[in-house]
Amino acid sequence: FSALNDEQQEEIARPFNDCNTAIERQPWIAVIRDTVRRFEDSDYQLLLSKMTSWAQSATVAETQPKLQKPTITPHESTESPKGATLHIVEYIPSRAVRVKFEKAWLADESDVERYLESMRKALLEEIRKGKRIQI
Repeated sequence: FSALNDEQQEEIARPFNDCNTAIERQPWIAVIRDTVRRFEDSDYQLLLSKMTSWAQSATVAETQPKLQKPTITPHESTESPKGATLHIVEYIPSRAVRVKFEKAWLADESDVERYLESMRKALLEEIRKGKRIQI
């Protein structure tokens, strides 16, 4: 966050402030929970991706200040001034990772071990796709 310029920091902070304001004005607990969940599930990940791409661009711009900063959007890659590819990182909530498991519950120690192995595979699959998982 500190690598961003003031305008970028404001753009990242604004949705947090808007969400806080909406929560402060809301008298219904269920709506507050839904607002927080919606922010965490979508807005937060998009803000992290945007911040990461801007930070990468700032780092590249510092090494080659005379060249124009690359413009990129989430889920894209672009060439940096030095020829290295900048990759936009997608952030996803951990609850969005689908773990394949044959049971609907864990009944014993072996179930826990098998479930953890399935979860490990699912998490690594998402990471190999270039995503980061928010826990």
